[in-house]
Amino acid sequence: MSDRHNSSDTSPISDPAHDHTEHLLGMLFDQMPMGVVVFDRGYNIVRHNPTWAGHIRTYTKAGEVRIGQNFFDLVPDARATLKPLFDQVLAGVPFRQDSVKLTADGIDSWWNLALEPIPNGGLPSGILGVSTDVTAQIQTQAELKHALDELRQSHERIEQRVANRTHELMTLINVQQALASRLDTQEILQLIADESRRLTSTDISALFMPDQDGLSLAVLSTEYAVDIEPGYRMSLTDSVTGRAFATGQVLRVDDSGRESHVDPVAMSKAFVRSILSIPLISDSRTLGVLSVGNRTGKSLGEEVERLLKLMVPSAVIALENVKRYEQVREAAAADERGRLARDLHDAVTQTLFSASLTAEVLPKIWDRNPQEGIKRLEKLRELTRGALAEMRTLLLELRPSALTEVPLCDLLRQLAEGIAGRTRIRIDVNVTGTRALPTDVQIAFYRIAQEALNNVAKHSGATHAAVDLRFERRVIHMEIRDDGCGFDPASSAAHHLGLKIMTERAQEVGADLLVQTEVGRGTIVTVLRNEE
Repeated sequence: MSDRHNSSDTSPISDPAHDHTEHLLGMLFDQMPMGVVVFDRGYNIVRHNPTWAGHIRTYTKAGEVRIGQNFFDLVPDARATLKPLFDQVLAGVPFRQDSVKLTADGIDSWWNLALEPIPNGGLPSGILGVSTDVTAQIQTQAELKHALDELRQSHERIEQRVANRTHELMTLINVQQALASRLDTQEILQLIADESRRLTSTDISALFMPDQDGLSLAVLSTEYAVDIEPGYRMSLTDSVTGRAFATGQVLRVDDSGRESHVDPVAMSKAFVRSILSIPLISDSRTLGVLSVGNRTGKSLGEEVERLLKLMVPSAVIALENVKRYEQVREAAAADERGRLARDLHDAVTQTLFSASLTAEVLPKIWDRNPQEGIKRLEKLRELTRGALAEMRTLLLELRPSALTEVPLCDLLRQLAEGIAGRTRIRIDVNVTGTRALPTDVQIAFYRIAQEALNNVAKHSGATHAAVDLRFERRVIHMEIRDDGCGFDPASSAAHHLGLKIMTERAQEVGADLLVQTEVGRGTIVTVLRNEE
C-alpha cells in the first residue's frame, strides 16, 4: 500500500479560502485608522495594530510595544483611569465613551474609546479595545473656546460704546420720525432745537433763520431762564453764528470772553460762555444755523460736533419738506379753486342759465298753451333740482369729511340727481338694505360711482342709466349700467375713461371691479366687495 493511503498521517490539511480570508483580516487589522488592541484577563497585550502602537509612542514616553507586555507596566499613569474600566469589561459590561481624557508622562490626550469583552463561554477571556485619537479636535475646540472668551471680553469692553451709539441712533430715528410727521414750520424748528440740546447734553440750543436783513433767532431751547427771545437779530459779521452762516463752516468758541468775533450782547443775555454753530446746508444753500452752548467753560469738542452733524441731515430734510409742502398746498389750493370754478361754470352755471331762459319764456308759453306750460314748468323744476344737487356735490368736494357723514345711498342719489339735471339723462338709483361702511370703503364706492356716471354723461350718449346698490349679508354689490354706445375694451380710447383709476380704488379696499361693454350695447360697471 502506498504512502498516500497511510491512514496514520494526521497533519492538518490547508484550506486556501480560509488562508486568504485570514490574510485579508490581518491586512484590515493592521491598516485600520483607529487603534485596535487585544488584552488578556491579566491586562497583557495579546495583539495590536500599528496605529495603536503609534498612539502609545506619540502620547507617552514608553519604549517599544511588545506582545505579552502588561499594559499598565507600559503606561503606568493610565492605571487610575483605565483599570476600573477594564475590570468592568472583564465582568462582561462593555464600555463606550467619547472624549475620554488620559494623562501619561505629563502629556494629555483625548480618545473616543470602545472596550468590548471577548466571549469565552463564561467570563470573558479578554478585552478588545478600539480607540480613535481626537486630541487635535479637542485641542482645537479648546483654542476656539479661548478665542471666543477673548472675543467675549472684547465685546464686553465695547458693549458700552455700542449701547451709546445705539442710543444715539435710536434718538436720531425718533427725531427723524417726529420731523417727518410734522408739517408746521414753527413746530419743526422747536423740535430741532430741543432734540439738539438733549442729544449733545448742552445747556442751550438755538436755531437762527435768514430773513431780508440777516439772521433772526427763530426758536430757543433751554432749561434755565434767559434774557433773549425769538426775533433777536444776529450780525452776520460780528457773531459766531453769523460767520457760520456766511462761510458755511462749523465754528466753535470755547471762551466767549477771549474771542473778539462774538456778539457780546447775545452772549450776556443767554448767559453762554462756550458755543458751537453748524450751518444747515441744502444744495449749496444755507437754510439756517443751529447753535448749542454751555454756561460754563465746558468744551464743545469733536464729540458734540459729531452728534450735531448726525442730526443736521434730518433737520435739513424736514425744513425742505415743510417748504415743499407749503408750495404744494398752495398749488393744490389753486388747482382746486380752478376745478371748482370750472365745475360751477360747466355744471351749475349752465343749468341755472337754462333754468333762467325757461323761466323767462314760461309766462308766454303758459298763456298760449297751458299744457306746454306745465311741461316747461316741470323742466324748470328738474333744472333747479339738478342745479341744487350739483351745488351740494360741489360743497361735498369742499368739505370731504361730509363724504363719510352722509350714508352712501344718499350720496349716490344726490350724485345721480345732479348729473341727470345737467345732462337730461334719466338716472335711477335703487338701494337694497343698508349699513354703515368703513370710511375708506364708502369713499372708494362713491368715487367709483362718480367716475362711472361722469363717463356716462360725457361719452356714452345714453338716455337712461341706473345705479343699483345692494347690501347683502357679507357682500356689498354696486352696479352702474347705461344704454349708451358702449366701447371696445381693447381700444386705446378705453384707457381714457378712468377705468384704471376705478380699478385701483376698488383694489385699495379689497373689492373687485368688472367692466362689461360692447360697441352699441351699453356698459355695465360692477363693484363687489366680500366682507368676510
